[in-house]
Order: sequence, then structure tokens, then C-alpha cells
Amino acid sequence: MHTRLLPFSANETNSHISIPLGIFIGLVASFIQSLGLTIQRKSHVLNNQQPERRRKADYRRPLWLLGFAIFISSNIIGALVQIASLPVVILAPLGAVSLLWNAFFARFILGDVFSPWMILGTLFIAGGAVLIAIFGIVPEPTRSLEDLLELWTRPAFVAYFSLLGTAVVVCLLITHVTEYSLARKLAALSPESSVPPSPTAQTANPSSLITGVTEDITTTERTPLLNLDRKIAIASVASSRDYSGRLESPSITRTRLLIAISYASFSGIISGMCLLFAKSGVELLLLTVRGQNQFWRWESWMLLFALCVFALLQLWYLHKGLVLADPTLVCPSAFCFYNLSSIVNGLVYFDQFALISPLHLGLVAVGIIILLVGVWVVSIQAGGGGVDVDRWKEGGESLSDDEDT
Repeated sequence: MHTRLLPFSANETNSHISIPLGIFIGLVASFIQSLGLTIQRKSHVLNNQQPERRRKADYRRPLWLLGFAIFISSNIIGALVQIASLPVVILAPLGAVSLLWNAFFARFILGDVFSPWMILGTLFIAGGAVLIAIFGIVPEPTRSLEDLLELWTRPAFVAYFSLLGTAVVVCLLITHVTEYSLARKLAALSPESSVPPSPTAQTANPSSLITGVTEDITTTERTPLLNLDRKIAIASVASSRDYSGRLESPSITRTRLLIAISYASFSGIISGMCLLFAKSGVELLLLTVRGQNQFWRWESWMLLFALCVFALLQLWYLHKGLVLADPTLVCPSAFCFYNLSSIVNGLVYFDQFALISPLHLGLVAVGIIILLVGVWVVSIQAGGGGVDVDRWKEGGESLSDDEDT
């Protein structure tokens, strides 16, 4: 028999970290996360400039490890502080700010063109996020483990989460099969060997799917770069040429783009599911800190285990999206579906549909549509940029992932 706890006030819940400090930490964390993501993407691009036999796995590239360390550390610290101190009404606009950082770093590190369309798309995304955050949030009390288990076992939530999980698994399987088929097709086009590389090896190292150069560049993926003084522009989202330097078909280009968007979108959906576990975990932690231990039952530890699994999954699929496309495409797609997933998951899990008026629900729908429009605008412009290899070759040989040594 347990006693249902009275809701804590906002001041009581966030007494340890002030909201202004939480906002500042969130802005800094989003800045650092975007830097880490862009560095990882840069590592993939530089690695793809190497001949096939000299390419390295991600974990063997110092530049990729640096970007991953920057991203994961700022992500963990920033998320803990923001979830503990900020309401969702502030969290969503902070997420939109990260899109501006992504565009900023893509321009100055990857050499992407920061066009007016990119600015317009980013504003659409930010505006949609603000609408969702303002009209899609309802007050939430701090709940005990018993309260959370009661919510978790509701038939409506069990049915919803089962359908969502099944849809995610099926769609991800289709995406993986599509990526595998693309790897086989690219291997068949490779002129280097009469026996094409193993499709498994191609899939295991997804960075090999990004190939080719743009416009009049004739250097191929299979030959060393002989002229490092020349500005080499690498396609941001999809190459226009295959391994042999020939123009590849539009279907391959579209397939690469769709694979990148798919991985990014499902990373966002899984991230929204992860936020559900994170919110529950933070609520249990707050009660435990106040002297009411919530971790004496195995269900609490299963919740933490699920949190870790979903966090790793969303990072992995975000990584796979970044292998195939620049952050200016991957991050808006992930952010859009993260917002949609987290809002709907929260409304269903906490049984809050009755607490939102039809007008506010309609405005949330408008915000989602604006977000999707913004993602579309950013997506169609994301392929126009290039990567300035010299920018990272000068003074940065130790981190450039170059294998000449």
C-alpha cells in the first residue's frame, strides 16, 4: 500500500538549478554538441577521400573519436541539467537553437553554402518547435514508481507503444535492407577488382557509401589525392558520381538521401522514446534524493536499462545518418521527429489528452506541419554545399585521419 505523493511545485522540483542557469547550460551544450557532430561528419568525408584499402574504421580515426567524445560528453551533461531544471516549454526552443549551430558549423567547417533557403528552413523549424512547446505542454507532477507502473500498464499505452515499436522495427529493417542493396550495387560498379567487396563489409562501414566528387573534379575515390592545394568539394548528402568517377544514376542519389533521412528520423523517434524513460528516471531520482528511495525494486533498474539501450540506439542511428549526409540535413530530420515523438509519447503515457483544449491541440498540429515544411526546405538545399579539405589539412595533420603515416 503506498501513499500517492502530492505534486511538487516548479520551484521545489527545480530548487537546485535555476531556470536561467539551465537555459545558459542548454545553449552551451547545444553549441558543443553541434561542433562534435560536424567534426564526426568531417572525419567521414576525409576518410572517404582515401583509397578503399587505406580507409579506417570509425574508432581508429582520431578526428572521429574527438568529435564523438565532444558530442557524447556535452549530450549527457546537458541533458541531465536540462531535464532536471527546465520545463518542456523551454526545452523545445533550445533544441531549435541547435539547428542554427549546425548550419553555422556546416558553413565554416564543411564549407556548405549558407543560403537564404537554409535560413528560411531553420526559421520554419524553430517556429514550429516554439508552437509545439507553448501549446503542447501541460503541468506534470513528480510521480513515484507505483504511479509510473500504473501509467505504463494502461491498455491504451500498451497498445500505442506496441504499435509504435513494431512500426519502428519494420521500417528500420526496410532501411537496413535498402542500405545493403545499395552497397551491393556500388560494389558491382567498382572497377578496382573483378571480385567486388563483400556487401557485409560495405554495410559494416557505412562511410563507404559516400563516394565521388562534384562538378568537374576528376579525382576518384580509388586513387590518392595528388593535388592537395586544390579545393575539393565533396557532395554533402549524396554523391553525383560512382566509384569509377562516372555520373551515377539519379535513383542511387535519391536512395542515399532517403536512407540518410530515414536513419535520422528514426533516431529522433527513438530519442523521443528515450526521453520518456529519462523523465521517469529523473522523477524517481528526485524522490530518492528527497529521502524516498525508489530504487529498491527491480522495475526501477529495468527502467534505467531501457534508458541506456534507447540512448545508445538513437546515437547509433544518428551516427549512421551522419555517415551519409551533413548535419544540416540529418539534425533537422532527427529534431523534427524527436519533437513529434516526445510530444505524442508524453500525452499518451501521462494520459494528458484530456488536459489539452482542442484549440491548443490544433496549434500543436500546425506546429508539426511547420516543422515538416522547414525540414523539407532544409533537405532540398542540403546537397548544395561542399567540403573544403584544405581547411583541415593545414595545421591539422595529426587529427585529419590521413593515413599517409
